[in-house]
Amino acid sequence: MLLIVRVRDESLRDVVTNFRQLTSQTQAIGRDVDDAELRNRSNVALQRAMPLLEQIHGRIGEILRTLDDEEAAV
Repeated sequence: MLLIVRVRDESLRDVVTNFRQLTSQTQAIGRDVDDAELRNRSNVALQRAMPLLEQIHGRIGEILRTLDDEEAAV
């Protein structure tokens, strides 16, 4: 679980919130489950969530580099 309550960056909080909403729509479905609609909805939500995870990691990296630069300047 991502701890968005500790994140001050509003854009990152928004992306994380969206990511969490999408991942809550995914479900672990066994191969023998015959509910094609459920499987499709889950797959669509997962496909929409994956680019958000890349955005989250990218933004966290930017923030950490900024902190490192500020620390090095002191």
